Amino acid sequence: MDLASALCDRVNFEREASIMSYLNDVNITRLVGVCFTDDPACLVLEYQKFGDLKRFLRRHVLEGSTAHRTHSADELR
Repeated sequence: MDLASALCDRVNFEREASIMSYLNDVNITRLVGVCFTDDPACLVLEYQKFGDLKRFLRRHVLEGSTAHRTHSADELR
C-alpha cells in the first residue's frame, strides 16, 4: 500500500470513529474507546451477545427460506 492510500485510509478511519462517537441508540453498537497512538489504530466497541449482524443473520435465517426467527428487544440486549 502506498503512502497516499495509507493516509487516506487513516483519515477515513478517524472520520468514522468521530461519527460513531456521536451515535447513541440501543440498536447501534456503542463506541467505547479509540486508540490512535499506535499502528494499527483500533476501535473498542461494546460487547454484542449475538456477535456481528452478519453472523447473527446467518445463524437465524435459513438460506432460501422466508421463515425468519424473531427476537424481542430484551432477548437481543
